[in-house]
Amino acid sequence: MPIHDSRIRIDELADEGRDVRFGQDDAWALAAATEALEGEVSGLVAALHIERIAEVVRVSGRASASVVRGCDRCGGPVRLDLGGDVELLYEPTPHPALVEDRILDESELDIGFYDGRQLDLVDVLMEQLALWLPVRVRCTDPGVHQVGEAWTCALPDAEEGPDLTRQNPFANLRLPE
Repeated sequence: MPIHDSRIRIDELADEGRDVRFGQDDAWALAAATEALEGEVSGLVAALHIERIAEVVRVSGRASASVVRGCDRCGGPVRLDLGGDVELLYEPTPHPALVEDRILDESELDIGFYDGRQLDLVDVLMEQLALWLPVRVRCTDPGVHQVGEAWTCALPDAEEGPDLTRQNPFANLRLPE
């Protein structure tokens, strides 16, 4: 079922959950993907199932997107293809008084939060894309394709700098000749 609004009211979810589909034709989804991936997005498609398990909301399904960015090594334009299974869990945001000095344990690091009334798919999409995005993007990485005319990815030539070879630490103690 296509959606026109990115917010899903949790109290209106049927017992069997809800299937949602969206893509780059949905303005909110394209804007969210563009912000999360920091580049020109294409091929955005998602088919998700949202279900409530007590207070926890489970989002599962598949999604994919491509983005054009600059190579972190040479600066040339590259297309990065992202996609795969989506499996995210969300809990209602705890009361602020309970959060101030709270230390999260490792099991809580895989849980997102929603306001308790509605889950915004903008947050879900941005989180999943950010999880898939590598720390660096280089022309030679798997799933990265050069855009336009092919080139050799290499570091740009650097200007000559100061001599950085290690000098003997006792050289200044030498007596003049």
